[in-house]
Amino acid sequence: MTTQDIYIKQGADFQRTITLADANGQPLNVTGFSANAAMKIDTFSTVANVYIFQTSLSNGQVTITMWANSTINIPPGEYQYDVLIWNNVTTIRVMEGMADVDPGISQT
Repeated sequence: MTTQDIYIKQGADFQRTITLADANGQPLNVTGFSANAAMKIDTFSTVANVYIFQTSLSNGQVTITMWANSTINIPPGEYQYDVLIWNNVTTIRVMEGMADVDPGISQT
């Protein structure tokens, strides 16, 4: 698992691609896996606001995306996020960290 902070500009598209490797450094075979990524104010928060990323998984990589029409609705601040991949046998947290949402000024 990798820990990496991400920075999201409010009102702008966000996308990050994570390369997944096995113990030998080879691209991880993700055939049969699904992915999920989400963020919220903190892991123990009882607040219902959980923000979901779109995910795609192929060729040993998982891509997380949040479009501008979603980021515009996220209050600026620090959040925690994680990215999971899973199949019918195992679940792996491949990345986690802090997500800093910076306020936007201009809007489309």
